Amino acid sequence: ASLGHIHELVLEIDGQLIVQYLVRSSLLSNKEYLIGRDQVVRFEEKKMIVDDAVRPIEIESARKKLPVAQPIAMREEG
Repeated sequence: ASLGHIHELVLEIDGQLIVQYLVRSSLLSNKEYLIGRDQVVRFEEKKMIVDDAVRPIEIESARKKLPVAQPIAMREEG
């Protein structure tokens, strides 16, 4: 099954390595997946084959689990 197209790369600058691939399912869909370097099985012409035993994390569901930052006053006047 096709997950989509590679939209962005997450790089580790010091080692000049690709750490993760940000994959979008289509132009009309807002589903995004982070594919780790260790999930990549091989590259073929115009394809990247990934291990389906490790399910990619949906970014939207991962974002929902993160705590929401609350604004605080840096200096109170009065």
